[in-house]
Amino acid sequence: HEDGRVLGTESVPCFEPARQPYHPQKEGDAQYYYEFAGWDRDLSSIEKDTMAKAVFEQKRHHYPVRFFTEDGNLISEEEVYYGEAATEPEPPVKDSNPTYHYLFDGWDKTFAFVTGPVDIRARYRAEYNEYHITFAEENEDFLEEVLHYGEDIVYPGLFRKGYTLSWTPSPRTAQQDERIQAHYQFANPKGKVIDQDHASFEICNPSISHGTAKILRWKDPSREKSLKIPSRVKLGDYWYEVEAVGTKAFSQCENAQKIILPDTVKRLDDESFGGCAGLREVEIGRGLVRMGRKVFRGSHHLRKITIHSAGLRLIHRETFAEISRETELQIVKFHNQRVEDRIRRLSCKVVIL
Repeated sequence: HEDGRVLGTESVPCFEPARQPYHPQKEGDAQYYYEFAGWDRDLSSIEKDTMAKAVFEQKRHHYPVRFFTEDGNLISEEEVYYGEAATEPEPPVKDSNPTYHYLFDGWDKTFAFVTGPVDIRARYRAEYNEYHITFAEENEDFLEEVLHYGEDIVYPGLFRKGYTLSWTPSPRTAQQDERIQAHYQFANPKGKVIDQDHASFEICNPSISHGTAKILRWKDPSREKSLKIPSRVKLGDYWYEVEAVGTKAFSQCENAQKIILPDTVKRLDDESFGGCAGLREVEIGRGLVRMGRKVFRGSHHLRKITIHSAGLRLIHRETFAEISRETELQIVKFHNQRVEDRIRRLSCKVVIL
């Protein structure tokens, strides 16, 4: 052996080759391994006593180095000699999701000095996604915020008198880049019903400066016997003239014996005073133009009706149906003679003021 150990002996006839029955081995280490390369003497023709030493070829170990993605997909593989560095592949990209995007953060093992087989995986650092939230009013951007995914969106406190503010779209949290548009809608559009503590109203004319409303229901918490209806009411941010009275608008005013309507009232709907069992007197202002069917239906105790409007021009043939013969109807001289003639033919007492 190379180290001097005797591997064995054999007798060989002169000029004959040695049989060389031995296959010596030399122990390697992490860096090198050794392959038997032959003997240091020619043993093909033995002529005398001969001692031969084994000769070994030194070779460096090489090891497999494999690179993987985080989820185990092979990126590259190579054989690297002991002590040398592996070739780093192109860093892999990890797909983002709505919450996070991922930054490559190196490898989980070193590979600058390879000493054995090694499997290496990519590492990533998760970063919250940032989204741009842009607010616009009348198609002009006025505010931009940068939020992480899932953070609450704080909407600007815009205000426009008489209008209701809404946003389109209106997400609660940041999920993606958004452009959010402010929209203003008139708070009291035509037909909107507004309930208050003492009354319910319907918007007739939504004008900011000349708006009007109809009484749908009037409640009398004071329980006064004489009820005077105001000419204007505040609904939201604006004042509205009372221009009409709806069906059975005063039916919940159980204690009212007299109801006075302002000059702004132009129209009385069908059965406006219907269900007012205790009502004894009604006084209507100068603006009345139209009266519906059976305006005083069910008001059996009604004894006096005063109409101050000379402009009344449209009444139903049953406007005054069901009023008692004992009821006194006081009117002014009407501009419309046909209306006056029809009222004069009523069975109740008619007085021209």
